[in-house]
Amino acid sequence: MVVDDFAHLIDSDDPLDPELECWLFASPKLGKVLQHPLVYGVPYFPRSNALYNMQLKAKEADLKEALQNKKWGSYIFLHERPHRLSAFMDIKDSVGDEYWGLVRHIWIDSENIWQHLSQWKKILAHPNSASMMEDEEKAFLDAAPDPLTIYRGCIRKNRQGLSWTLNADIAHKLGHRWNRGKGVVVKGHCFKKDVIAYLAGRDEQEIIILPKNVVQGESVVAVFPRS
Repeated sequence: MVVDDFAHLIDSDDPLDPELECWLFASPKLGKVLQHPLVYGVPYFPRSNALYNMQLKAKEADLKEALQNKKWGSYIFLHERPHRLSAFMDIKDSVGDEYWGLVRHIWIDSENIWQHLSQWKKILAHPNSASMMEDEEKAFLDAAPDPLTIYRGCIRKNRQGLSWTLNADIAHKLGHRWNRGKGVVVKGHCFKKDVIAYLAGRDEQEIIILPKNVVQGESVVAVFPRS
């Protein structure tokens, strides 16, 4: 019976819930995609409408329960990754002492910082933003030399980002992700007093800093040509 029910969910003629339908978009490479804050279908398969609809109702119920029980992390991470910062902004005035811990986890999980750059700059400009760090990370930064040499692997137009690393090899790996003739590694220097946070959570020796506080003395130090 369970197998039959699942077969219906992935091979049905059900219409897509109107709440989801307005989140259908055309992708040049993937065709039609579903990118609702709670439900993703990339690419989108109309025969899976029943599954998408079920996921929406289940997540909406879970969100309601999370809010009622003040499970702020659950509320945020029930959302699809690109929408988690927006979910946090909706509840940020209610989270109390969990604020900077949630900011940390959202940042570490994010893969689209550039899409919300202005929002992130506002959050990180707060005088308590160093609270993102754990005690070991604070101790590491305190013991590090001053000034710091930092690196950023990115595409050329995103050289002024918030996320850097102390490790040149890591920057090269990240820069190589942007192959197609656009990936670069940028070298810069900064003073520790300007560092917002040092994060070791992704094993990337990450330095978070506002672009205006980075001196790019040796700008582009590596370029990855089209393979």
